[in-house]
Amino acid sequence: MLHPSPKRLLVAKIAQNDQFMLSLGRFSRVSRWAVALSILLTLVWISPTLGQPADEDGVVDLQEQIRQLQAEVRTLTTQLRDAQRRITVLELQSGNSKDDAQPANAAPADPDAYTLPEGNPLASPEAALQASRRMFDEALGALAIESDRDRVAFFRQAKGWISRTNRELTNRITWTCDIRSVEVLESGAAYVSLRVVDPNDSAAAWSVVHVIEVPRRLATAIRRVRDSNMSNDTGLDNAANDPSVTSTTSDKPTLFRLNGIFHTMLTLDKDRPEEGLFTDPPLVGPFVNFEYTIDVKSMVPVDSTSSDPNGH
Repeated sequence: MLHPSPKRLLVAKIAQNDQFMLSLGRFSRVSRWAVALSILLTLVWISPTLGQPADEDGVVDLQEQIRQLQAEVRTLTTQLRDAQRRITVLELQSGNSKDDAQPANAAPADPDAYTLPEGNPLASPEAALQASRRMFDEALGALAIESDRDRVAFFRQAKGWISRTNRELTNRITWTCDIRSVEVLESGAAYVSLRVVDPNDSAAAWSVVHVIEVPRRLATAIRRVRDSNMSNDTGLDNAANDPSVTSTTSDKPTLFRLNGIFHTMLTLDKDRPEEGLFTDPPLVGPFVNFEYTIDVKSMVPVDSTSSDPNGH
């Protein structure tokens, strides 16, 4: 009985996978990544058999291709995980759009819509976006971007500026936050929806509602404090001790003081000279996206009569 050669197996596998690729246009970005990841895994699985001699005249060495495929698998796995996290955040935002000023938004709103404190570029995500745009205008705003040669020069200078700005706009923060909701997912991930407010006037918002990831233990403790504060008005006396309650929302302000590290994460996107239809992430300037992460260290109730969720 004749057995197909490893080379024929590879051709057959690729042809089979091509049938899947023809329909990828109907899938979401995450679906395309998932299918691409499965194809790469198939190639990595069968590639060791391709290291055998192709014929008597020579040996085909595919070790470098194997390493490249494995590196692509790692990259796609990371991208898929990040995309899944982004989808989770978007789902939470769609369920927490009760903010009177603007709906929940992962990206900062137009900074001009808020009266932000002067001299504090990290007062809120909106303040960081405002500072980034001002610094962009000063450093890169006058550069031409019309021709291909102009853009090559612009990209070269933008890379250095982005690195410096990310370092400059990364620092410790202390925010007064109105906690809008708390989510503890079955997967173990936990999120809080919050709006940064003026510490001297909680009615003065410094941001739209943002969803940030926090440790599960901290989210559970915040929910307990928040539910305790809400119980007199909403009858949630037992919610804090009920493990089946995975989400709580309320229009009543619950103020916490967030301590952490704000990381500005500007990135160069050579295919995005303007925002167009999509505004998330917002642009600092042409080709430069604004994103951020927050490393939450602690969250303490502003009301001193409430217990400290961090156990202090």
